[in-house]
Amino acid sequence: MTREFYFKAWLGVAVIALSFAVLGGAFYRLNADIVERAEAIRVNRQVMNQNVRLVELLAELKQGITSVDAYADRLNMLLPAKDELIDLQKYVENTGRIYNVGLAFSVQPGATVKAEGGRPGSAGFSVDARGGLTPLKRFLEGIETKSDKFLLTFDAMDMNRADGEYRVIARGRAFFK
Repeated sequence: MTREFYFKAWLGVAVIALSFAVLGGAFYRLNADIVERAEAIRVNRQVMNQNVRLVELLAELKQGITSVDAYADRLNMLLPAKDELIDLQKYVENTGRIYNVGLAFSVQPGATVKAEGGRPGSAGFSVDARGGLTPLKRFLEGIETKSDKFLLTFDAMDMNRADGEYRVIARGRAFFK
C-alpha cells in the first residue's frame, strides 16, 4: 500500500505540476498576445489621429481656396490691362518731378511675361534716377507702394554717390492682367 500510495501521490503531484506548466505557458502566450494586440490598437489610434488631423487640414485648405479666389479676383481688379501700361512712363516721370528727382525711364521688351491661366503677366522696366538721398528714397517708395493705378516691384537696385548727389539704377516689373 505504501508503494501504491507513493505512486499515486507522485502521479498527482506530476499531474498538478504539468497542469501548472500548461496553464503557465498558456498564460504567457495569452499575455504576449494581449500585449501585441494592445500595441496594434495604439498604432491604429495614432494613424486614426493623424488621419483626423489630415482631414482637418484639408478642410482648412478648402476654406483657404475660397478666400484665395476672392483675393485673386480683387487683385485682378487692381491690375491694369497690358495696354494701360503705356501710361507707366508718364506716371514714373510725374512722380519723379513731385519728389524733385531727375530720371530716365526705359521699358525692357525682352523681360515681358504673358498673363496665362489666371496668373498676372509682367513687363520689365528700368529707372535711372538722380537726386538727394531722401527724395530718392521717397520716390522709390512712392512708385512701388503708393500707386493706385499700377502694381510695381523692384527686382534689383544699385545706388552710388557722386558729386554730392545719389544715383539709383533700378530694374523692376509692372504687373498686368
